[in-house]
Amino acid sequence: LSLFLLVCPGVVLALQFRLLRGRSFVTTTMNSDLRASTGPRRLRGVSIAAVAVVALALLLPMGSVAAVSLWRDWGYGIAWSNWTLSNYAAAFGVGVGGWTSMLRSLGYAGVAAFATMAIALFAGYQLAFRQSFASRLVNVVTMASVAIPGVVIAAGFIFAWNALWLVPLHLVIYGTALCLGLAYIANMLPYAIRLQYGAMGQFSPGFITAARLSGAKVLRILRAIVLPLVLSTAVTTFFMALTATMFELPASMLLYPAGAPPFPVTVEYQFTDFQWATGSALTIVGMALMIGLYLIGQRAVAWAQTRADRPEPMGDPAELRSAGDFASAHD
Repeated sequence: LSLFLLVCPGVVLALQFRLLRGRSFVTTTMNSDLRASTGPRRLRGVSIAAVAVVALALLLPMGSVAAVSLWRDWGYGIAWSNWTLSNYAAAFGVGVGGWTSMLRSLGYAGVAAFATMAIALFAGYQLAFRQSFASRLVNVVTMASVAIPGVVIAAGFIFAWNALWLVPLHLVIYGTALCLGLAYIANMLPYAIRLQYGAMGQFSPGFITAARLSGAKVLRILRAIVLPLVLSTAVTTFFMALTATMFELPASMLLYPAGAPPFPVTVEYQFTDFQWATGSALTIVGMALMIGLYLIGQRAVAWAQTRADRPEPMGDPAELRSAGDFASAHD
């Protein structure tokens, strides 16, 4: 079934690539002329309907979770005497491990998000500016793998890293933090690569050509040209992976080290043990942490956008101008 899920999107994507072949989505070029752009059309009715659907889909369930976390007993409802913060004290008290699991997941998420951002930056560069059969294959696989459920990827890690033939090689990493971290990266990497690839497809290959003619290596090009242009996307990718990993349940349930459950596993244990109020309190605190990280991410993206307007010079300005003129002629 997983192979079927992989093949079906692959066929659709192959048709999409064939239809879009030869089209350009470049919006940032080496030319100095300004191109007028039309603003988006106003769809007030559709926009209002979309906001209403999103509000109902989010506010109703999350409002219910927040209410349960603040009630002593469901039977008393919204009575004034039924409101309490004792559930939050119990959630992070002795025997639950709320703080420990939250800090543990935050560490996992930070490492996985940074690795995902770095790998996606390099992979997006290869897909955008290294046209080959291998890059096209990776492009299709990264898009098709989005359709694979997370539990299937986690099961694949069990089969891959718990095999008997790995025992003599001392490579059985199932049940370790390394295996869980790799699963987190594998879950988020397809989305991160698509974000970086889409951002890099919007600026002209002439920038890369000019840098290569100036003798710049790949790492130098990535650091001085590509990263300043896609810095806001890279920061967005980091915080997307960070927040998604914090509540990633399938891989966390199947791969976490014994005696060290991540935060989503701790929350799930509370609900399966019918501790609804404690689990709801943990969920609300986790959401508050994610909102805080999101706000920090927004600040970081705004800073990245200002930095993107000041790319680092690659070398002598005269050499860069001559290389840029040559690249523009072949753009």
